[in-house]
Amino acid sequence: MNRIDYSYFEQINVQSLMCNYNVCSCDWGEENCCYGFCKLYYFIEGESTIIINENVYHPQPEELYLIPALTSHTYYHNPEKPVIQYWCHFDLNLGGDRRLVFTKDTLKCRIPKETVEPIFKNLITRDTSKKTFGRFEEKISLLSLLYIFLQNVDYTKLLTGDSNDFISKINHYIQEHIQEQITLNDL
Repeated sequence: MNRIDYSYFEQINVQSLMCNYNVCSCDWGEENCCYGFCKLYYFIEGESTIIINENVYHPQPEELYLIPALTSHTYYHNPEKPVIQYWCHFDLNLGGDRRLVFTKDTLKCRIPKETVEPIFKNLITRDTSKKTFGRFEEKISLLSLLYIFLQNVDYTKLLTGDSNDFISKINHYIQEHIQEQITLNDL
């Protein structure tokens, strides 16, 4: 990772709000919606459209989409060929003012079903679990999906800086040079 991203995910915290696997109802869709949470969609089949900033996408099977929080978007599907998908709405906190932002190059990636499906199944099962460690497993599954997604796009385009970026750079410098004598001038 480069200097800016080294500590970018150190404070990451995720929480699933809702997740499921379903065939979308005839009225699935919304126009110009904008939410304070992120969305993950993994398309199995069907015909749908997602529009963000006048960019039009037609999801294909085995495509994983990440719509960052605060991204205005429109989505709908053809009820004659309904969408079958795994999906998750989740909160993502990266610490400070940091967040993911929409870019047309980082909205989607193709991941084989055998990789993604078991993780989504586990996430859905744990989302409704009352077991002691159910929330741990839920976070692990959600972090795994994010990890897979971020590995398959140019994630640096998704990242924003924050007001503490100066502090992050100093922290990173100290971590890289901890075995050396560090002077105030170095910092």
